[in-house]
Amino acid sequence: MTTSYKTRDFKSPLSREAYEAACEQTGADAKSDQDCNSYGVRHGDFSYPEYDAAHIMKMHLARLRMQAMDESNRQKTSLSPVCEIPKMQGQIWEGCEQCGSEPSYLPLHLCGKCWPKNSIK
Repeated sequence: MTTSYKTRDFKSPLSREAYEAACEQTGADAKSDQDCNSYGVRHGDFSYPEYDAAHIMKMHLARLRMQAMDESNRQKTSLSPVCEIPKMQGQIWEGCEQCGSEPSYLPLHLCGKCWPKNSIK
């Protein structure tokens, strides 16, 4: 008895392990991650009658893997940017803008106690 699979049986995102398992399950040749991220996979229209069912499934699974990699890259780049604390420069004899004590330092006009600490680890 032959089991047939439909493209709708597999949903994105596919981790590398899930992609390889789906390829093994369907008999499709697994592509490398680099090949899954190709122009053909991204923009190709692989449909019947131009392509047979095996090729359509192989390209569909590759596209699902590509979408998972795209999502992973989006999450990595969507992290908030790290802000650098300005370097303490120029001491002036004016009150700190937060607590009023003297001296304060440029460019933030804050004293040594109120100057922001680097808490990013």
